[in-house]
Amino acid sequence: MHYPGLTDHPHLHCIVPGGGLTKDGKKWKYPKKARHKKFFIHVNVISDLFMKKFLFYFKRAYKNKELKFLGKVKDMGSKKEFYKLLNELYEKKWITYCKEPFGSPKQVIEYLGRYTHRVAISNSRIKRIENGNVVFEYKDYRDSKKKEMALSPVEFIRRFMLHILPNGFFKIRYYGMLSSRKKKTVLQKCREVLNKHKIKEPQNTESPKTHGWKCPKCKSCEMHVLRVSFINDTG
Repeated sequence: MHYPGLTDHPHLHCIVPGGGLTKDGKKWKYPKKARHKKFFIHVNVISDLFMKKFLFYFKRAYKNKELKFLGKVKDMGSKKEFYKLLNELYEKKWITYCKEPFGSPKQVIEYLGRYTHRVAISNSRIKRIENGNVVFEYKDYRDSKKKEMALSPVEFIRRFMLHILPNGFFKIRYYGMLSSRKKKTVLQKCREVLNKHKIKEPQNTESPKTHGWKCPKCKSCEMHVLRVSFINDTG
């Protein structure tokens, strides 16, 4: 689906650990269907699961009369129209994207910061005022090219305000091992368990052993093994 400049596009960004503690809290368990160790699960599995969970709670909220249908979607409040919408949503292909772990905590903060500490558009993307319109830059994802769009001030402000959260909504929510109730206990336990899997051999103070490996640059000097470190992730 194509989203032109500054239109609303609700979505979620989540940080999910590639595994979790066993019930007894003594081992770290990796996902059974993971394609690679320390990775999560295939995006198709996540897409299907997310769809089912989302629509389950969506339907429950409707039954509990927790949803309000106003304006253009007012007719969807009727049972017939709501379940028609629900069936259409089940038939659609839901898309999620899952990428490999970040390289460091710094990269996590930089990535999330672009979404959590910026509203709608950065100042650098607002180019100029021209013929009474606001001209700004946006990325057209159909061809991955940057383009310019001109909007009247009122329309520009309207689209900008679509990205301001209503009262009671939060940009960042902490859950699981990072939740306020558990991060001091469960998160610490995770660190202890994961650290136990790291096994380092004592550094050998004697002369290092050679395995007949040659330096790839000079092709003559011998390369020596100083220390071997590995992670035992068979849990």
